[in-house]
Amino acid sequence: MVMYVDLEHLGGHNQFYEKFTPRYYIAELLKALWDIPAYRAAFEAEARAHEGATGHFVKFFNYLLNDASFLLEEGVSDLRKINQHEALVASPEWTAMTPEQRAERTEAIDQTRGHCGSMLRLANETVNMLQYLSRDLPQPFLRPELRSRVAPMLNYFLDVLSTDQRRELRIQDPKSVNFNHRRLLEQILRTYINFGSFPEFHKAVAEDERCYSTAAFDRALAFVRDKNLLPVGETEQFSELCGHIRAAHAEGAAEEDLY
Repeated sequence: MVMYVDLEHLGGHNQFYEKFTPRYYIAELLKALWDIPAYRAAFEAEARAHEGATGHFVKFFNYLLNDASFLLEEGVSDLRKINQHEALVASPEWTAMTPEQRAERTEAIDQTRGHCGSMLRLANETVNMLQYLSRDLPQPFLRPELRSRVAPMLNYFLDVLSTDQRRELRIQDPKSVNFNHRRLLEQILRTYINFGSFPEFHKAVAEDERCYSTAAFDRALAFVRDKNLLPVGETEQFSELCGHIRAAHAEGAAEEDLY
């Protein structure tokens, strides 16, 4: 955990990107250790010991959110570029280009594919870590300074992955760039469910002006049911959470009407 935090400041000119690969292996190690009861108990004891405090423990969760958000945004942006390129190749415009123009576009998109694969490989492990940590240890994420970030992040990627925006991410060979749409969305949904019993999380989701809307969550829930993304019990848990968030949003709107 300390190493994960300290990697934020490696000191090199490319330190921002250099931290991600070692953090990937830390995530792999943590995933393996998490199934060992003694290790998990020690981690949970550390969390309780630092409850309400600042320092490496809080920074760890903060950087975890930073990484998940950045890596997913980069991956989604690249998927959109690949989608657009594949549409171009299938159009008359592509055949009308000179060989040099096509070669230039192909070289550029090959670089995008490589970058996309790297970003999503790292993102998959980071999101997985977010999911099981929030399941077994939700409290650190519910600190005011963290829940105000985790809720909008989840809202954004739920919107991207479950509404009409998801069509912009369709590409011919998603496995080649480490993109598993279903698995990623399942992890996002289960992370929501992990926070489902906490009113402060309901409020944080509802207060996200950028991505939250009742209609967006209704569409997401309909998509989850239509595609059978989750077992029935978890689908109902997500449905119940949507109801709590809707109530929190209505309560917030009523309070605003008083002023």
